[in-house]
Amino acid sequence: MVFERNIEREVFSLSADVISGFYRHGVYHRFSVQDVKNREINTATIRDKLVHQAIHDFLAEKYEKIFSDHSFSSRIGKGTDKAINKLSFFLRGENGWHYGRCFALKCDIKKYFDNIDHNILIGLIHREIADKNIMNIIREIIKSFEKEKNRGLPLGNVTSQIFANIYLNELDCFVEKILKVKKYVRYNDDFVIVGGNKRTLEAAIDVIRKFLTQKLKLIIPKNKVTIRKFDWGIEFLGRIILPNAVILRRQTKTKIVRNFSKRSKSSYLGLLANLNEFKFSRKLLAKLTLADWDKFDMMTT
Repeated sequence: MVFERNIEREVFSLSADVISGFYRHGVYHRFSVQDVKNREINTATIRDKLVHQAIHDFLAEKYEKIFSDHSFSSRIGKGTDKAINKLSFFLRGENGWHYGRCFALKCDIKKYFDNIDHNILIGLIHREIADKNIMNIIREIIKSFEKEKNRGLPLGNVTSQIFANIYLNELDCFVEKILKVKKYVRYNDDFVIVGGNKRTLEAAIDVIRKFLTQKLKLIIPKNKVTIRKFDWGIEFLGRIILPNAVILRRQTKTKIVRNFSKRSKSSYLGLLANLNEFKFSRKLLAKLTLADWDKFDMMTT
């Protein structure tokens, strides 16, 4: 409110600082939110958020043609539904090709945002961005937060998502171009490789783990690696993909029931319209009015 009351003066002042090279990032406001687990959020001032948004938009336009088609997090036209659809397509295709013999290697990187190395990230961006003034602003944003010395990105910055995608684009390139993997899906730091040979997937784990450790200083713990048969169901992004259906994970259902309200119903109806969850949909829709039923029928026809 204070910023908006003096918005013209504030914006011209910020613009002058950015152009002259005197821009310095402010302090963060820290708070915690309880979701599945407790998460620390660091939010910047309005002044800094304007710079974040400008840098995010600039980098998103620059990198969209560089990013892998198999990366789905925080990108226009992508998202969780597209990731699930792509993984389902890969799984069912492999299952049919190998007459029911299909496996999925699923990996999750340990505390990904906390462990992104600042200097590596800056080096990766500098390969594509030659402008010194823009790089100075990017460096200022990256260095404005540390979980440990020279490591970590805050969850509250819009720039953190694009930085995270730039960082793991190196993994995408390695998996697709060096390992020659065709059936690969990544959403943020969760990724899945689909194949018909379990031993091939087991061998890939060690190679990928070595690459992440040496090139990006990231770790995949043993308890964050699974290889499952498709028939058992592949859990990804709160869903379970089966040969003939996609259903919600039990914990996700519990969360939806807990948070379901008139304010949130539209987003949940959109989610359920893409899943094989008729009974669960009826349970939620029992809370809605007849008009809401009509709306749901329109979405599913």
